[in-house]
Amino acid sequence: MFWQFIGLYGEEYGVLNHLDEIDGRHTQNAAFLKMEDFDDFMDSGFYRTIFANTAAWLEELDRKQMLP
Repeated sequence: MFWQFIGLYGEEYGVLNHLDEIDGRHTQNAAFLKMEDFDDFMDSGFYRTIFANTAAWLEELDRKQMLP
């Protein structure tokens, strides 16, 4: 399962800012996108980022032969 976290209007997001630094995970199955303005939500760049993160995770699973 891939988790995409999105933060709006915040300064501190705790562990979400450090998802890539968590040791012991079998895959990079979580990403965090920080957005300063809700108007950016509908921007096509937002969707490209979301899908790029998911695609990278699927490619990682394929490389590691973790897909059925």
